Amino acid sequence: MKLKLLIILILFTLYGCKDEIRSELPFILHYPYEENNTKLYPLVICLHDADGRGNDNLGRGSEAYKVLTDSSQQIKTPAFVLIPQCPKAKKWVNCYWTSGNYDMGILEITDQLKAVNDLIDDVIEKHNIDPSRIYITGQSMGSYGVWDLAVRKPGFFSAGLMISGGGDTSKVNQLLNLPLKIYNAEKDPLVPVRGVRAINKKFKELKANKFHYKEYKTKSHNIWHQVWGQEKVIEWMFSQKRSLH
Repeated sequence: MKLKLLIILILFTLYGCKDEIRSELPFILHYPYEENNTKLYPLVICLHDADGRGNDNLGRGSEAYKVLTDSSQQIKTPAFVLIPQCPKAKKWVNCYWTSGNYDMGILEITDQLKAVNDLIDDVIEKHNIDPSRIYITGQSMGSYGVWDLAVRKPGFFSAGLMISGGGDTSKVNQLLNLPLKIYNAEKDPLVPVRGVRAINKKFKELKANKFHYKEYKTKSHNIWHQVWGQEKVIEWMFSQKRSLH
């Protein structure tokens, strides 16, 4: 009996599940504060940066996960918060970060992002998720994953938030109806700002009214602390609702 209990505790620690959800990736699913089975709750998917890779399932590499699972925030806006973990030496998107952006036409979706997609669908199927309030966030490596998954799942997410990353400029027209905020640093030494500047220019050319871009005048790459601490992105994100009709 003690051995069985130990195995259950280990599985819960590694895979973050209280139910029958299975995933090829370790993940943590944070449940809403005082969950009520008669209510529907928002779901926020957090894609971590390169430092979060591994199999320890500690929720590392995502400022969004840290902020959104804080008890005071959960009391204010109860929500499911999902953070899957990318394996070591893998990426959410197989692109060169130093390029600033990439071409989705020559890159297939990674196995890791496929697993994230399946995990999202499984969580939605098994929990009281409000389908009009499904959000995706990412920082650095995770930011590329936000763009990639948003393009590959058109009309699915209610809002997206990208920090210190990039995407494919040619796919901007597919994201015009997605409320999207992107934050980058002017002198980022790891992800050149030219990539997201090109994206911003394309959104402006297409007169997008749901897109917002802000550039911090700093040499730092890890601006996610500033974004989540100063930009009121939590209120903005949870205010976005996708039409189901």
